[in-house]
Amino acid sequence: MSLSSQFYSALIGSTVIKIGLAVFIPLTSDEAYFFVLGKYLDYGYYEHPPMAGWLIHFLLYGGDSRLILRLPNIFFGIIIGLALYQFLKRTDKKKAQILAVLFWISPFNLLNVIITNDAPLTLFTFLSGLLFFKGFEVEKKVKNYFLLSGIFLGLAFFSKYFAVLLAGAFLGYVLIFQRNRRGINAILWTFWPAAFFVLLNLYWNYTHCWDNIVFNFFVRHQDPIQFSLINFIFFLAGQIYLITPVVFYYLLKDRKSIRENLETGHFFIIPLVLYGVPLLILAFLSFFILIGLHWTLSFIPFAFIIFFIVFSPQTLRRMVKPMVLFSAGHLLLILAALLLFQAGKFEKLDLYKNTIISIKAREICSLLKPVRDGFLLTSESYDDVSMLQYYCGQFVTQFGKGSKHGRQFDKLTDFSRYQDKNILIVRGGSPNEDFFRKFFEKIEIKENRIGDHPVFFIFGYKFKYTVYKEKILREILVSFYQIPSWLPCGDCYFKDHYFGRN
Repeated sequence: MSLSSQFYSALIGSTVIKIGLAVFIPLTSDEAYFFVLGKYLDYGYYEHPPMAGWLIHFLLYGGDSRLILRLPNIFFGIIIGLALYQFLKRTDKKKAQILAVLFWISPFNLLNVIITNDAPLTLFTFLSGLLFFKGFEVEKKVKNYFLLSGIFLGLAFFSKYFAVLLAGAFLGYVLIFQRNRRGINAILWTFWPAAFFVLLNLYWNYTHCWDNIVFNFFVRHQDPIQFSLINFIFFLAGQIYLITPVVFYYLLKDRKSIRENLETGHFFIIPLVLYGVPLLILAFLSFFILIGLHWTLSFIPFAFIIFFIVFSPQTLRRMVKPMVLFSAGHLLLILAALLLFQAGKFEKLDLYKNTIISIKAREICSLLKPVRDGFLLTSESYDDVSMLQYYCGQFVTQFGKGSKHGRQFDKLTDFSRYQDKNILIVRGGSPNEDFFRKFFEKIEIKENRIGDHPVFFIFGYKFKYTVYKEKILREILVSFYQIPSWLPCGDCYFKDHYFGRN
């Protein structure tokens, strides 16, 4: 097969595979939560900035099928691969084609079909870095490249706060390698449009209980910080997995030729900084906190530019077959898991039992249809609430304290409006009758069977808001809305509404 044929085959083949995965992989509860965010458009949400919610909101005009909601993940991979090719082909067109092939057939691209805020973060981070890179290469319209880089940096920030690491990489490059007028201008021109997004997010936080700050820096990290070498080892192993063992093997095997290629790789420094600075920061932090595998996803495309520089065309060609096998192994595991799931082989697991409402949300919504009129439909975890809202096609909210995640429902629900109203709670496991009885004048419990698992419908009549406020809402306030005294706060919808400003 010619290189051009391989290029287009990889592009089309990877797209078809991702479409297949998007269609057949069941919707996850986190994806359903993003669906909820998209339905209720805002310029900020409890856990993160708004980009994922915005994308979903736009897609909902075309429908709410899994494929439609997952389209950004499919198209973003195509865009990044084409951008890699377009950027690198001026140096070596054939080599750039091979690199794009490797990107498209890598697990990083093929398996990236689940809705997350990492998808827009990765695209905008890469485009921002690429334009910043380009700004130091051209002689004309330099300012335009840096301004565009800043816009994409701002969009990355509106996707997830990890964009701050990219800004740190920009600063690091200028401070070490461009301590001159052009470097200073590059930072000013890049950070100026990005500052708009930062200020808008700060204003949203100021008027919304500092939600993003409180969640990401306080509520989310309440465990004591401890030094851990094991966490660091896991971090390193995770990065080897993300660049793939295939690439890691050839990095070790071709050390001599890599040194030779570096001597002619005139633009090695910038992608190394854009990839390396965030990794060094996170590697240091991994000694003290557990770093998720997804924390570095948005910087992986820069690693592919490094591969283009350090590997010869022959080595990149040799990587294609083992990369196909490595990705095929992942696809076979996913296929096996889907078949086992459909065959009911996971039903005995505690995880299955504990998530029965999310897993069987479609069937539960069918059972709810004849009995839900006149009731506010609720469940106890954001996962279950989100899945029920997706499949039932109506507003569903969270009842009880819940967890630190998914607190957007606090903003979407005003429980004071439901005094003396009826509420239906969907619950798995056991009915926990004594807990729910104190919030209603009367409750009725209906047990349903989903396979071998019980799912309870708890019908609460004449909701006692004042009891719920003292027992549940006050606990939520203490657990999730404690704003540090050093942060000036404009408004806090939760505290102001339920407990007053003082």
